[in-house]
Amino acid sequence: MCTLERLHVLLGFAAQQNALLANTPRAMLVAIDCEAFEMDQSKVTEVGISTIDTTSVRALQPQSYGQSYPLIASSHYRIKEHGHLRNRRYSKGNPKNFQHGKTAWVSIEEAREVLRAMLEDAEGTREVVLVGHALQNDLAYLRRLGIDALAIPNVVLQLDTQRIATPKKLSPGLGKLLTALGIPADNLHNAGNDAHFTLRAVLEIARKEFNNPGSVLESLPNPQGHGKRAQDSRKTPVRSATANDDHQTQMVDQVRAAQLEDTRLPTS
Repeated sequence: MCTLERLHVLLGFAAQQNALLANTPRAMLVAIDCEAFEMDQSKVTEVGISTIDTTSVRALQPQSYGQSYPLIASSHYRIKEHGHLRNRRYSKGNPKNFQHGKTAWVSIEEAREVLRAMLEDAEGTREVVLVGHALQNDLAYLRRLGIDALAIPNVVLQLDTQRIATPKKLSPGLGKLLTALGIPADNLHNAGNDAHFTLRAVLEIARKEFNNPGSVLESLPNPQGHGKRAQDSRKTPVRSATANDDHQTQMVDQVRAAQLEDTRLPTS
């Protein structure tokens, strides 16, 4: 069973077609987003966490998923030790504009405790489905904080919104994906907001792909012929679109363009 099919089972979609799947696990969807200092990726500056109980989603018809958004619990944490660091060069930071609650200042140790409690103790024996956008980046940031999320027994499934409905070579940024899904969003690049909208995105992907497989890919800009453009762009670098950096070059590649919208520097 592929990841998207497992998500459909967790949300109760498959039970509509197969009564044998009606008694699916009661899992928590837990979306994690981390922001780090652009000049030193070892310094995590923000952590965002959003959760929703899959049983509350199952009670809704897929076309009514917008009603589940108020059921999403979202938190935003800023790391005290790195609070003075600001991202300005590659992607402007947005730590002060959390829209779904109050920001809490925590130490690295306190952040570790919050994350461990959320992933290990999510209502006792509840299974946890870990959700993220470009999830591997966030898993690496969690390891910087001393959390190996994939080693936690409660974590039974990973969902990457950048992967579950699009080819591996197509890596849309979160903002571009939300636009394609018809989800209005602002104040991204805030870890709390990004976690919240990532969770909304995974619910909408599940709905769209169940009703019309392939529709998410078709909603993204120019999904056809992407591989050819990617091959050509590796051969022909052009000047950066940034006016003040005329001497820099970038590859003409839809993947890179999407990633620049939601820039994540490689983890060392």
